[in-house]
Amino acid sequence: MTAESHLTATNETKVLQKSPRTATGKSLQQQIIELQTENEQMKQSIRNMHLQLQQQKLQNQSQKEKLKLDSEKAQWKLEHESKVSELHQLLTRAKNELNDLLTQQKTLKVNIEKQQNIILVTGHSSPKKSEQERTQELKQKLDSLQKKYDDLTEQKNDLLVYLVLYFFFFFIGYLHDEQEKMQNKLNELVGGHSTYSSTTIDQSQQDEH
Repeated sequence: MTAESHLTATNETKVLQKSPRTATGKSLQQQIIELQTENEQMKQSIRNMHLQLQQQKLQNQSQKEKLKLDSEKAQWKLEHESKVSELHQLLTRAKNELNDLLTQQKTLKVNIEKQQNIILVTGHSSPKKSEQERTQELKQKLDSLQKKYDDLTEQKNDLLVYLVLYFFFFFIGYLHDEQEKMQNKLNELVGGHSTYSSTTIDQSQQDEH
């Protein structure tokens, strides 16, 4: 230790010794230093707590929006599944009716052929008019149901394509909106934290002066 440093240390010791003592046995200057240290620690703790609160708020908001999205997706899925199920039931019913008519048509065709054979053998008149009318009506019903079945099949295919495209674009659009919202919130959080930290530091510097 040099003479100059030894002299400085001696002077500091004398100053501390001459400083008024409190009930704790510490000088007033020592207590001021400790209080300043504690004050800085408290300010840092407050800044940390503020940042944690902001982060927690952001996480809670994100979780809330995620739950809302899940709920909307579930509702949307139920509604569209119901529509698809209803359409499937209509198609099944139309298919069953078509099969029944095809069976009736085959039965009538067999009966007509039998009548024609009888006429050829016995020389009687042509099949009864009522039988021909029934055949014509059945053919009309068959054509109508066939058209209905084809239309429903086409509608079902169109609906399935629409559902896939709708869900795809809806999901992409939602993700884009959510990304923008999250970016804006992060920008607000970073900006607010920077302003808070700057204000706190300026205030602490003013307190020290």
